[in-house]
Amino acid sequence: MMVKPDVLNQDEVFFMHGSGNDLLLFGKTYDNRLTFSVGLNETVLSKPLDSPMKDFTRVIVTYDHEKGEVRFYAGTKEMTDQITTTFYEHNAYSPFTFGMGYAGSILEARIWTKALTQAEIANTADHYLTGYERELLAYYPLNEGKGDILNDKANRATLFAHGTSWAKAKGISLHIPA
Repeated sequence: MMVKPDVLNQDEVFFMHGSGNDLLLFGKTYDNRLTFSVGLNETVLSKPLDSPMKDFTRVIVTYDHEKGEVRFYAGTKEMTDQITTTFYEHNAYSPFTFGMGYAGSILEARIWTKALTQAEIANTADHYLTGYERELLAYYPLNEGKGDILNDKANRATLFAHGTSWAKAKGISLHIPA
């Protein structure tokens, strides 16, 4: 996903899925690291990002549940600090949630059923997808520009935006207020 936080020095969650022991959280820390959690007590941090997210930044986490590996990317640069192999399989079947505890803009969210390689990330990073890409679970361009419906171009899993607005910074993006 591409994010532009309103506040740079606080913890924020970009994406959430599931609950309890099946909870997945992806966000940033107050000290400019990406963070990923599985369940209630398992958290991995990236290396510190090269610079604060003052402009839209493509942030990526890949989670290979078969290997138990988590990797982080800012743009196409890998920011993984330490490979972990302690995670358990994620079994949550609940809606995706973007922006819980996050204030800022989001432009594009992509959810894949596989952990992309650095080469695959680089090949898809700089262009919009069709929605028909193999192993693409959900693709929200977040460029509707009006209304409260967020369209999934991959599997038509429509989301509804509550308490958000549309911003026009570097294109149309969803803005989530504090």
